[in-house]
Amino acid sequence: MKTLARVLMACGLALGTMAAPTGAPAARVGDVVRDFTVVDRATARSIRLGDFAGKIVVLDFFTYWCAPCRQASADLERGIQRYYAARGGNPAGLPVVVVAINLEPGHPDRTDAFVRQAGLELAADDPSQKVFSLFDEQNSLPLIVVINGAAGISGRRQWEVLYRKAGYDGAAVLRSVIDSVGAR
Repeated sequence: MKTLARVLMACGLALGTMAAPTGAPAARVGDVVRDFTVVDRATARSIRLGDFAGKIVVLDFFTYWCAPCRQASADLERGIQRYYAARGGNPAGLPVVVVAINLEPGHPDRTDAFVRQAGLELAADDPSQKVFSLFDEQNSLPLIVVINGAAGISGRRQWEVLYRKAGYDGAAVLRSVIDSVGAR
């Protein structure tokens, strides 16, 4: 039965294991999101969205048992985090950071293995799924969100959601969103 529940969740069906709707609508593209906090898995320190001011932030919500998450997280690390780090940011010079956010509080050893295998540079925990509920509408994984953390960008607001989607369309789709920030 556990296997069936995991398969159904990976397919995006709502189950009781994910965050319950808070009553507030999930942040949509164009919305400005409020500051939130997750916990860095490596240091156990709090990480705030505000810590990434001046950067483009990619949130990668995952669980260790989600097969689509495994593929997406590894590709995001290579195709977004490392890609932009090697180039000194997007074409406008804005740094890009991927924050992989674990939603499964049980089995930390399995989550650690997931983080190692995907090569994640920055992994955090959201055990109460409060941050996940800010963006989720369908209880689907993986959930990818891109947020503009830079102030003073023409046509953009700081902390504006630029992209939000359950499922993973690939690094090329996200790069087009990221590269549009600060473009002249």
